[in-house]
Amino acid sequence: MAFKFEIITPSGNGILSPEDLKLFYYEVGLSSQMGQTDIYEWNKEIDEFLKKVGVVVNVCPDGTITNQYVDNTISMTESTGETKGVAFFRHLRNAFAHFHIQRYGDCFYLKDTIGNKITMIGCVKIVDLKKLILLFSKQIDN
Repeated sequence: MAFKFEIITPSGNGILSPEDLKLFYYEVGLSSQMGQTDIYEWNKEIDEFLKKVGVVVNVCPDGTITNQYVDNTISMTESTGETKGVAFFRHLRNAFAHFHIQRYGDCFYLKDTIGNKITMIGCVKIVDLKKLILLFSKQIDN
């Protein structure tokens, strides 16, 4: 099995900073591994934050997501029996694990796939995605 690193933005090197790595490793990957993301709720606070910063998160039917990045938009699928919050963190974890999160300018470019099928794609300002992840993480404390 050959390892292939795919640059997913038209330009840029996609290198994550140490701070980015810590965020995705601890707040996404480790939280998912420990089952903490199973209790995350897509609640009014999350919706209000997204509206305030102008980020849209679309849940799309399986097989309908294209390879097009749209500013301030994340498009993703949900598996049967999965909540929106669980799906969101599953896709983030997979994107991180498969090197499909790249920093370019002030945005993260995100992609999750199964085979050749795209299951999540997004382009979100770094500051907004970090705040969104931390809003979910705060739910553990409550």
